[in-house]
Amino acid sequence: MPARSEAEAWAHDLLPPAAGQSPAGIPPQLLSLATRERRPSEQTVRLPRLTQVYFAYTRESLAFADPDKPAQMIADHVLAGHLYSRLGEALRQEEGDTYAVGVVEAGGDFAPGAYGISTFTRTANAAATDRKLRAVMKDFCARGITEEERAAAAGYLRGRRAFERQAPGQVLDEFLWEHWQKVPRGYRDQLAERAAAVSLAEVNAFIRRFYDPAQFTMIRLVAGK
Repeated sequence: MPARSEAEAWAHDLLPPAAGQSPAGIPPQLLSLATRERRPSEQTVRLPRLTQVYFAYTRESLAFADPDKPAQMIADHVLAGHLYSRLGEALRQEEGDTYAVGVVEAGGDFAPGAYGISTFTRTANAAATDRKLRAVMKDFCARGITEEERAAAAGYLRGRRAFERQAPGQVLDEFLWEHWQKVPRGYRDQLAERAAAVSLAEVNAFIRRFYDPAQFTMIRLVAGK
């Protein structure tokens, strides 16, 4: 392994000297999100030679700074955050409709992006999986979660933070993310604590608003040309 002085010498000319200030025009120009009024309720995308159907039950996401983000973190863990979550039980544990189901957020951070429930199943089982996914979402929206589920999610979100900074690379990534987003040190720790402090009534009120099936579009990737 080279000494630090050797590594610094090798890296010296790889990049130009750092500028004293950020270049102009660096903030991204983001397209506006398609709200529910501008999106279809169903969309099918075709790809040749598929033997499975892939689902994305999707809507616009919340930005990190949204006041409802802590409640969403609790709700997402209960809905699809582990093997015995609501969707994990319905789509994997009960009848083996899928190997995996989870929450996917594309983009986001401090600007809203795309939020979705993602899963897949064999082609012959697509209709049954579609029905079960929608039924769980409808029930989740209508009935919310229990205090036991809320407390378990809060414990997970708090405990996970220790596992996310075990290695030097994780610590560096966290520092760089905080510097990039211009947030205080320990921002994600604070977010986990805020999520853990959200009451059951607040989480369930958020669930009724955010997880309303009328706000979602079902996208399917299926076999075909």
